[in-house]
Amino acid sequence: MSPPIIPGHSDNNLFRIVDHWVTTQPDALLFCFLDSGGAVLERLTYQQFADSVDRLSGHFLKTVNADRGARILLCYQPGLELICALFACNKAGFIGVPTLPLAVHQLHAWLYSIDHILEDSQADGIAMCSTTWKIFDACQPGTAEGRTIRDRLLALDPLITNEAGNAEISSHSCEPCDTFFLQYTSGSTTEPKGVMVSHNNLIANAKAVIDHACPVTVSWLPQQHDMGLIGYYINIVLSGGTTYGFSPNSFIKRPALWFETLTRYAATATSIPNFALDLCLDDRRVPRSSLKQFDLSSLRMLMVAAEPVIPDNFFAFLEKFRACGLKPESMVVAYGLAEFTLAVSNYGRRSISLNRDALDLGVVEPAEHSDSPAVARLMSCGRLLGDARMEIV
Repeated sequence: MSPPIIPGHSDNNLFRIVDHWVTTQPDALLFCFLDSGGAVLERLTYQQFADSVDRLSGHFLKTVNADRGARILLCYQPGLELICALFACNKAGFIGVPTLPLAVHQLHAWLYSIDHILEDSQADGIAMCSTTWKIFDACQPGTAEGRTIRDRLLALDPLITNEAGNAEISSHSCEPCDTFFLQYTSGSTTEPKGVMVSHNNLIANAKAVIDHACPVTVSWLPQQHDMGLIGYYINIVLSGGTTYGFSPNSFIKRPALWFETLTRYAATATSIPNFALDLCLDDRRVPRSSLKQFDLSSLRMLMVAAEPVIPDNFFAFLEKFRACGLKPESMVVAYGLAEFTLAVSNYGRRSISLNRDALDLGVVEPAEHSDSPAVARLMSCGRLLGDARMEIV
């Protein structure tokens, strides 16, 4: 019998699983973060990751003046420091709250997003990378309300975690909070809400989602959202795999980087939202003449999720990139939400055409496939994972 994909531990503690992988494969590559040209910016083996987490958790303990279980806002640029800070924060007995990265041209939106999360989570501290701090320290909000929010964040005495880089590795005992972090919903329909995600939640969902051992994954998904953060960083730590990551901006500027990375590292899993299908189908962005450079035959799962999936996009993408070795059985649609940790269902591959008027009344009435506005064509979100139960209410 083959060993389980996620090592079993009776206490449902993520750090016990980290210790397992550090013991069995300390020099194996865990994370590699790339720039927009595909060059390596930073990389961490399992041992280096564990050392970084221990060093940083000691830094949190020494510098954060707050009680156990306090919430700490985590404000980072895309990269590996956010992942280390998230684990370190929990190991130090605090609860991390990942937030949207700060960009100069999005200062106004960032301030209001952070202010909502600060008030809602009742955070007692804030941690940043040095790049975020430089942008934040130099910012001059154009409104009185923006300046008030800035002062409120400064009053938390921001912790710049890069400064812990040369600190000694902490030897404090591992007593993490049961709640691993707060995952804020996207806020597409209402104000973002904080979801308490526990060690047990993460381990249970990972066991339901991950279908092969030691996956090699590629992700450009936002690291503060569940599909990117849990699916391609936390789950990879749990499963003994490797993630090659880069920023969403790098993908949007040059979608070919995604295909190049999948090819170079013989990736076995990756995920994208529907809008990315659109970008890749644009022959000006990914010319058909370039397809011979890409090899997608190693992919065991190319998951489309996070947005409603347009069937025409799904099947057109599959047809275009079959020339690169993409297997029809590897491309699937999934459904998930932060309130469920991550994935609810997966392995959707079919579409159905329904009478739109009947559907609006809650009635499922099959229709002939056509481009008529009276016909709604929907993608399957697949089957339920694990022991989940779904009710339509």
